[in-house]
Amino acid sequence: MLGRVIFWKNKFELQESVIVLRKQVVLVVEDEPLLLLMATDLVEDAGFETVEARNADEALRIMEGRKDIQVIFTDVDMPGSMNGLKLAEIVRERWPQVGILIVSGHHQTKDRDMPHGAVFFAKPYDTRKVTETLKRFASSFSEAAEGEENERRLPTGAEPAVTLSLKASA
Repeated sequence: MLGRVIFWKNKFELQESVIVLRKQVVLVVEDEPLLLLMATDLVEDAGFETVEARNADEALRIMEGRKDIQVIFTDVDMPGSMNGLKLAEIVRERWPQVGILIVSGHHQTKDRDMPHGAVFFAKPYDTRKVTETLKRFASSFSEAAEGEENERRLPTGAEPAVTLSLKASA
């Protein structure tokens, strides 16, 4: 989808910039192949692009290499140097704007065990509620990023004349 930003180039000229709006990106972290497939399908059906990781270590490498991940959807139990709760803590510390959705079929995680703002769902989870949470997280991320992006796009001293934003709907 395309969007556009119009700004005053100087006192007498308007300039228009066309921007490409991409799908919002969710990192799905799950070590069980069938559950990974199901979670990925759920996220994609909700209108998001997915990136997959099979453990927390791989997820951190992906997060370090990409700036477009808006939500992390992670299981708690997985192989590697850390579980999903530790991954969530690191993500909250290093990428505070990223939404964190934690799922588990074995643990009943309490709020005090999770990073601030994270949401927990026990498996089997209600897909409607998970989808709503993903969309809420992505919306919050997009609003914060939109303000930063507009500030970076406008040349020094330029003032916005009209800003048109188009958001993909799922």
